[in-house]
Amino acid sequence: MGLFVESFFSKDIKAVLSQPWFVAVLLITMAPGLHAIATWDLDGRLSSTAYAVRHYSYMVVLVEILVIWLALRNDLSFSNTFWELPKRVRTLLALWLTFSLIALFSTMSGLSNALFTLVRYLTHGFFLVSLVHLLSKSNRFDIQISLKVLSAGAVVYVVLLAIFCILVPNPQDFPWVRRVPSATNIRQIGNNVGLLAIAPVALLMASKRRSCVGPTIAFVIILSFATWTGSRATLLGLFFGIACGLVIVRHFTTLRNMASAAVAAVMSILISVAMPVPDPTFGLFRLVKASGEQDDPSSGRWELWAQTWEQITQSPWIGHGAGRYRDDMNLHFGTTWNHPHNFILQYLYDWGFVGGSIALILLAILGVAILRRTKADPLSRFIAITAYCAICATAMIDSPLFHPLPIMIALTLIAPVFAIAKESL
Repeated sequence: MGLFVESFFSKDIKAVLSQPWFVAVLLITMAPGLHAIATWDLDGRLSSTAYAVRHYSYMVVLVEILVIWLALRNDLSFSNTFWELPKRVRTLLALWLTFSLIALFSTMSGLSNALFTLVRYLTHGFFLVSLVHLLSKSNRFDIQISLKVLSAGAVVYVVLLAIFCILVPNPQDFPWVRRVPSATNIRQIGNNVGLLAIAPVALLMASKRRSCVGPTIAFVIILSFATWTGSRATLLGLFFGIACGLVIVRHFTTLRNMASAAVAAVMSILISVAMPVPDPTFGLFRLVKASGEQDDPSSGRWELWAQTWEQITQSPWIGHGAGRYRDDMNLHFGTTWNHPHNFILQYLYDWGFVGGSIALILLAILGVAILRRTKADPLSRFIAITAYCAICATAMIDSPLFHPLPIMIALTLIAPVFAIAKESL
């Protein structure tokens, strides 16, 4: 354990403890663990209050608000930042907000939930701007320290979840898929953990030979747990993101480091196979079995997408408003999904063809902006490209662009590329 800590925190971290950017990273690092503790219900029962804390991710939203407040205390001006954006981006943002409000008030049904969901999306944008501001403002920002802190926090998060699973008093009767803390289901937890794995694997790719022990241990722990959750989307998104990062950011790493990462990934998979599963839907074998289903390898997604498209056509231009999907789909089809497991359909359902298309364009503009940050250091470019590609790929068949925690993790990994490049968003 001492070797792990020494490898991760060999630099003098006291020099950055008073820096606002470090406080922000520390808050973000604590968010997954705090969210797990806030949703810690060993009896498996879910009161209305506990469901709200779990579903709306209050702890995560609170952390984002604290980071925004910290940036405002350090001279951030949202109005100045807005006017520094390219004119086309300002126009698209204004149009998206307009159509979002039209969809919001198109019906009074579920208005409070829809309003909170829209505010949550806006908060993500303010959070990204705030974090970029805090990183840019300091001349002591260290991407290596940031990734080390995030990696250590991810390990703590996984350990907390493991402790929870061990402490469950009646494992045979416990609703494992839906009641492991920090998410509405175990696949969502897989998405959270998978995105967090980007931090240690980036350190491993960029490491010198003597400094690779800590990142390797962290990556193995995190990826083992991600595989254990049985989420295909998590692994597909993570490995796709890493591949994109390596292809685009050339000469970033060495063959030795890539081989080390590959060996660590294989070790993680082997460890996950050896881990006991509390439910048949967990583990690597669930991934293989689900992918080989002859009748429906999509695990019900094809039917869900068809139903979602049917509802999109009922209000094609303005949409239904973000946050109304679950109740609307339950009314018409009897389903209980919070989202359609595809972010394109999600945006079209929420804001119609006009507002949804604008949201997709803005997301694409963010990706192009990341690619154009060629002046940023290779490590920052790698983690930003990897995080962006990973969350988008995962969101094609799952929910990371719906829930606050994976969005916050991805934005945290993306922010340094804008700060270090000294360019506006």
